[in-house]
Amino acid sequence: MPIIFRFLCAAIFIGTAANLFAQNQQEMNREAGEEAQQADKQLNRVYAMVLDGLDAEGIALLKKSQRAWLAYRDAEAAFAADEMRGGSAAPMLYSETVATLTKERTARLRQYLGQESDDTDEAPEGAETAKLAGEKFYKAYAKHDRDAAEKVAGRAALDAVNWDPSAGKPEGLDLIDPSHIYYVGGSIEMKFQKNAQGRWYVSALEMTAD
Repeated sequence: MPIIFRFLCAAIFIGTAANLFAQNQQEMNREAGEEAQQADKQLNRVYAMVLDGLDAEGIALLKKSQRAWLAYRDAEAAFAADEMRGGSAAPMLYSETVATLTKERTARLRQYLGQESDDTDEAPEGAETAKLAGEKFYKAYAKHDRDAAEKVAGRAALDAVNWDPSAGKPEGLDLIDPSHIYYVGGSIEMKFQKNAQGRWYVSALEMTAD
């Protein structure tokens, strides 16, 4: 094989490999950016829910905390990206750091809502008010009708109680106020939150034995 031909083949191979690497890196940058955007959307949704449950002083404090946290997050992401300063992978490192820190912040804010995970994307249709959501859940629970309950209750609440009709109706079952179901031997406190459309649903249950 002539030397010139081998040189041209090698040059073509190197050029093709470099082009493929650049394309792969661009794709990884894009995917990391999309993950960061999705994490930010989830954070904004949970942040709005927390704000909705605070008084004026609490709102001011949370907003101040959020501004400080955003400044920290962006600075931390810029520092992480500096590891590949000027390189094609720098945007990926920036976005990955943003996504990681944003998810951590979201998890922290969820604690104020009594949430362990984000199920807002799969939240039920809900009701106009928390009181109405509680009433609908109680009626469904009394009839062991999980299908009806799913319209106003999240997975955590649905999985917390027995929906088997053979279990029978608990003695003395009654809705004593918009958020408490009473029965002989204990009570169930319903926790509420809003779905993406601003409608209320039962997000969790807290059992209390007498």
